Amino acid sequence: RAFVYYGSSTGLSATANWTAESNQADAYFGYSVGSAGDVNGDGYSDVIVGAYYFDSVQTDEGRAFIYYGNNNGGLRNNLRLYNADLVTPIQQSNMNDPNLFGAGLYAKSFIGKQKGKMAWETVWNGQPFSGNPITNSVLTTGSQTSFDTLGLVGKELKNQIAKQVGHRATYIRARVKYDLVTAITGQVYGPWRYPESFLRGKRDIGAVALPVKFISFTAVKQNNSALLKWITTDEEQGVLFEVQHSTDGINFNTLAVVPGHNQTRNEYEWLHVYPVKGNNFYRIRAIENQKEAYTAIRKLNFSEAASISIYPNPAVTRQALIIKNVFIKANQPVNISFISSTGQLIWQKEIMVTVDGKAVLNVPAIPAGTYLLLLQAEQWKSSEKVVVVAR
Repeated sequence: RAFVYYGSSTGLSATANWTAESNQADAYFGYSVGSAGDVNGDGYSDVIVGAYYFDSVQTDEGRAFIYYGNNNGGLRNNLRLYNADLVTPIQQSNMNDPNLFGAGLYAKSFIGKQKGKMAWETVWNGQPFSGNPITNSVLTTGSQTSFDTLGLVGKELKNQIAKQVGHRATYIRARVKYDLVTAITGQVYGPWRYPESFLRGKRDIGAVALPVKFISFTAVKQNNSALLKWITTDEEQGVLFEVQHSTDGINFNTLAVVPGHNQTRNEYEWLHVYPVKGNNFYRIRAIENQKEAYTAIRKLNFSEAASISIYPNPAVTRQALIIKNVFIKANQPVNISFISSTGQLIWQKEIMVTVDGKAVLNVPAIPAGTYLLLLQAEQWKSSEKVVVVAR
C-alpha cells in the first residue's frame, strides 16, 4: 500500500487520509514512493508510486502510478480574457481600447506559499506559437514586472496585454513563472494555458470580442453557382454578415451583406450565381460595432466551364466586341451581363447570335475597369474576365 498523511499547522495527521493499493499480487506496489511535483499543472502536488514487479506485457516489468493531488477534480481553465479595465470579461462588452486587452491567469503553487508572476506570448492570426514542440518553449512576449505571493489557495494574476496592432486577431497563451527564491524544487514555470475557446478549436477567437460564434460554414456547387451556408449561435443585436469572395484566397471583396437573425441558432444561405472561371474562395465576416469574426475559407473550382473567346480584350467602350463560346448556337438569344469586381450588375442586354455562331455587341458606356462578362442562355451559362477602357 501507499499512504498519504495530510499536513497542517499542528503537524501530520495521526492516521492516513488517503491510501492506494495494487490489484496485482506480488507487484511490490508502494515499495518506492515520492512526490511527483505538479504533473498536470493544476497547482496541486501529485504523488508517484512504484510497483517494480508489476506484470504487464513482460513478467516483472514494473510500473509507476501517478495520482493527482486534486482528487481527480480535473483541470481548471485558468486563462481568462478581459477588456483593458481588467474587470469586464471580453465576451460581454465591446472592445473599447484599440491597443490593449486584459488577461487573467489563476495560479497556485503545489509547495504552498510560493511567489509567482504571469508571463505570456502573443501572436497574430496565422502565426504559430514558439517552440518545437510548443509546450517546451520558454520564450515570452512579456511578463509582469514583479512577483506576487500566490497564497495557499492561489490567486488570479491580471495584466494588460498589447494587441498585435495591424492584424485581424491576437492569440495569447500564458503561464506562471515562479520566483527562484521560493522555487525550492527547481520548477520555474507552470504549463502554458490557453483561453477555453482556443482549446475548443475556435481559432477566430483571440484578443477580440466577437459578436457571434460560427458553428459551420460550407460552400458547394449547385449547377454552375456556388451555394454558401453558415450556422451561428450567440448573435448580438445588430450583427451583419458580409459574404466575401476572392480569386486568389488573399484579396477579398464583399459580394453581399446579410442581416443577422439574432436567434439562439441561426441558419443562413446565399447563392453566388456568377462565380468566375477557375478558383473561387469564400468566407463570411461577422461585424458588430468594433467587433468582427471570420469563418474559415472555402474553395470551389469552376474550371470545367467552357471558356469564352472575347475579341478585342481589353475592349473599348462604344466599339464592337465579338464573343464566341462552344455553347453558342446560331440564331439563339443570349443574355449578356457585365458584373463588377464587387458582384454588382452594371449592364445587361439580350442579343441574337449571328448565323456563324458569334455574339456581337457594342461595348456599353460603362466605367473603365475589370469586369466579369457573363453569357447566359436557357440551358447554360459561362463567364470570363474582360477589361474595359474608355474611348
